[in-house]
Amino acid sequence: MDPTKKALYTDKRASGLATDADPTLVTAADSFKEGSHNWMANKIVNSKSLNLHGSGTGGFQELLSALTDDDVYFCGIQATVNGKTKVYHLGYVGPNTNGMKKGKASMQKNAAFSVIDAHGELWYDCDLVELTADRVTQDIARMAAVGADQVQLA
Repeated sequence: MDPTKKALYTDKRASGLATDADPTLVTAADSFKEGSHNWMANKIVNSKSLNLHGSGTGGFQELLSALTDDDVYFCGIQATVNGKTKVYHLGYVGPNTNGMKKGKASMQKNAAFSVIDAHGELWYDCDLVELTADRVTQDIARMAAVGADQVQLA
């Protein structure tokens, strides 16, 4: 490594993703943090801006109905683990999403998830029919080191 170019190799690069450009996203994130909503889904628009796709109080099934197979979503979902409400990041990549969008999303994932604080991150690259409440519950239980019977999705 050329010592005169050390910053080139060691500086962290910004993802270039604007997470505060959509005022509805900021409002929904505040509602989610306050507990008014139990899920929210965001997606990247024009490779530069994170926008709110949807949010609500209908829990995991309502979240699933808001997702499609042709995009990348950065979601937050509430779950009760051992009697305590916790928030988890849930990333979903639809099977019909083009490769360029998948690559960009992987680079912008940390910025997209930074909108809300969470206890862990789940990432799914599958068909929507494979993304079930049981699968997510099992993954949260494994992450929290508890039995699946101690996890309840919102």
